[in-house]
Amino acid sequence: METEREGQADAARRQAAGREEPPWSARRKGSWALAMFVTSLAHALTRARAAEGWDGVGFLLSIGHFDLENFQPHPPGYPVYVLLLRASACLLRSPLEGATALSVLSLAVVAAAAYDLASRAGGHARGVAAILLVGSPPLLWRTATAIGSEAPGLAFLALAFVLLGRGRPGWAGALLGAALGVRLSFFPLGLSLWMLAPRGSQLRLAGAAASVVALWTAGLTIAAGGPAALAQAMLTQQRGHWSQWGGSALTEPGWARLGWLARDCLVDGFGLGLGGEGWALLGLMALIIFGQLYHPSYPSWIQASPPRPGWGRTALIVGIPYAAWVLVGQNLHQEPRHVAPLVLFLAFGAAILLAPGRAVLLAAALGVVGLREALLLREAPAAGAQLADYLNGRYRRGEALVYGGRSTRFLELTPGGPEGVGRPSMGDVVVDLPRRDRLPRAIFVTDELDNLARSPFPLQPVAAFCRPFWLDRRTPCLSLFQLTIPR
Repeated sequence: METEREGQADAARRQAAGREEPPWSARRKGSWALAMFVTSLAHALTRARAAEGWDGVGFLLSIGHFDLENFQPHPPGYPVYVLLLRASACLLRSPLEGATALSVLSLAVVAAAAYDLASRAGGHARGVAAILLVGSPPLLWRTATAIGSEAPGLAFLALAFVLLGRGRPGWAGALLGAALGVRLSFFPLGLSLWMLAPRGSQLRLAGAAASVVALWTAGLTIAAGGPAALAQAMLTQQRGHWSQWGGSALTEPGWARLGWLARDCLVDGFGLGLGGEGWALLGLMALIIFGQLYHPSYPSWIQASPPRPGWGRTALIVGIPYAAWVLVGQNLHQEPRHVAPLVLFLAFGAAILLAPGRAVLLAAALGVVGLREALLLREAPAAGAQLADYLNGRYRRGEALVYGGRSTRFLELTPGGPEGVGRPSMGDVVVDLPRRDRLPRAIFVTDELDNLARSPFPLQPVAAFCRPFWLDRRTPCLSLFQLTIPR
């Protein structure tokens, strides 16, 4: 008799938590559709107007011509992402529109997957909260509207976790293999997926992933010009990443990396402390968490609607490998986008642990900060994009020559515009100029060049292109100078 009562009580608790898989009612359909619509529409209306940086330009150029040697895109090649880019650009008849639409769609897939995982872990209300929380943090909003492989990579991985949870390790492995072809640096999340798979399914998951990886590796080898060319491009990229530009622990060691990781997740990721809205959000978040933990109804609520057992272990398996990887191998100092999976993980965790009402309130507050940043990004694109707009509006091909660093690559997106030449220092410019058969009427340099003050030619300031530093930690400002060369 006692066992029967316990069973009835347990069934009541599961029903209260929404775990009994009740019929997909009109109310639930409506709330799911509304959350998805609001999230996706907000992202679609705030899509980026230009590439965010050097990598984004390479992705746009790869739509027309795939060339690893000229970093279109840079190694490891992103073969699955480039295929998706080309399909999206073909449908929308615009590389820029196609690339940003692909990011919006990808984050919508992530949000739908978050609903599936959260609703099975703790009910429909938690699932809806997960949709809103996944789409509102500033860094994830930026990921959903920018040109980059982060959002599509997260979409494939999120679907892989959903299918693994539904007992389909083979399909989960295939999606994992595709995710690695979208963004190879997400490999620690693939390790987490494998660790979460039941022992009897791990081999099937790994086999399916390896098969898809082998498929896109074969295509990448052909596109790169053969195994030797691909190996050389990969080797050159890895040498540069770990010894020069990658921002790894080898080139920027020290405990400061832990601070950068925390800053990228909390400040860039959630907007805490950025401007008046950021400080207000920080206070609101503290009140929500404090109220959640110390409200008299919290213990009874969490007992009546607890997450599924094992969520703590799952959180550690998913979070630790990727956090360790970015801490050692990625540029946390200048590129917060690398922590996008961690921000997604924290947002999903908030949807699981907070009461649904408080979670929705937090999502709304995050959305205000995310929208503010998205609008700023549209108003103030990357300094290199501003440079290209300025020069393309004044000069045609052959009329101007621009020496600089990473920013000059934006000029490649306009074939009929001025020529951009990437050089490390002013000394290289001095050597290069006499070798040209003909000099255009206007020659410019940017302040990205080393030893600019040692120029043998007079420098005349022309313009400066800036955006808020927290939108671009690598190049928030760029100055343009015109060289005066005796004729």
